[in-house]
Amino acid sequence: MGKFFSDVVEQALKDIYYDVTTGRGQESFRRLEQASAAGDGDASCILARCLCGYQYTWEGHGFPEDDDRAIALYHKSVEQGSAIGVLVALRTGELTPQDQAKMPFSSLQEAFDVVLRKAEMGDAFCQYTVGNAYFWWDFLEIQGKGRESFANPQAFKAYLRENISKCEDWFWKAFRGGMYHAGNNLCRYYEKGDEDIIAPQPEKAQGIWRMGAELGYPVHQYIYAKDLDKAGNKAEALRWHEKTKRRTRRRRRRSQESNTNGKLSTRTSHFGSETHQKSQKMNMPNSTSQSATIGKSTLPSSTSTPKVMSTSLFSSSFHAVHHMTSSNQRRS
Repeated sequence: MGKFFSDVVEQALKDIYYDVTTGRGQESFRRLEQASAAGDGDASCILARCLCGYQYTWEGHGFPEDDDRAIALYHKSVEQGSAIGVLVALRTGELTPQDQAKMPFSSLQEAFDVVLRKAEMGDAFCQYTVGNAYFWWDFLEIQGKGRESFANPQAFKAYLRENISKCEDWFWKAFRGGMYHAGNNLCRYYEKGDEDIIAPQPEKAQGIWRMGAELGYPVHQYIYAKDLDKAGNKAEALRWHEKTKRRTRRRRRRSQESNTNGKLSTRTSHFGSETHQKSQKMNMPNSTSQSATIGKSTLPSSTSTPKVMSTSLFSSSFHAVHHMTSSNQRRS
């Protein structure tokens, strides 16, 4: 048994997120399938994310996309007793009242506290999950609060500011621990702020892509190389592009050794429920069903735009990150 999860899940988190250079993504995917079938709810949760496309895992792993199977696995992970499964299902909009009745937690807060303890002990995926709970305003449902819980709008706004701002520290911990997705959300948080609650701090976003590149995150290496190229630093841009290409070739060789067909999967579907509107949280503290969009500007639906395919292992991820950090649309 690992420190935070089963040995299978901890190895999968390393191979799929923390160190993609292992080239063992496909192997870990198959082991997650076996663990999920054997009753490991955490494995079911991570496996579901693997099936949700490049916004949830590095597309270089070549995982298939299967929305229906992913949704079923989210429900399964909750039934199997996974605390991270509860929070990720909540984040994707897949946590139903039926799921809550079956989960072995007395409340969303109890499930959150389980994940929080693991985050405090140093698990990067849990740190990222906790950060998302604050970044996306899921804390409203977790804590069972809404506008009506406060004496006046000013008190409610202060409560929102206090909680939303907690995402920053958790994202930094997760980012340094191996979750490059946390860096994406940090950029969005710094560049855009959050309505009139959190002011933009674009100066703090400077250097995040470089840091991610130096930490070995392929998508960030690609983005950083493009930024260098735009700035006219052609030699340094070429160095990072070459480093990214070498890493991709090594990963392909390793993946082909463990994958019988040796091919990257074709992208056929789009999974975008993690762009659940924060406005849905405002007045429905005790329900995970869809609520009225009151007091919050409507975010564009990520399912309204078809996914554009690219021959590059990185360009579609780059465009997804760029769109996320330059609009109101957020994803993983």
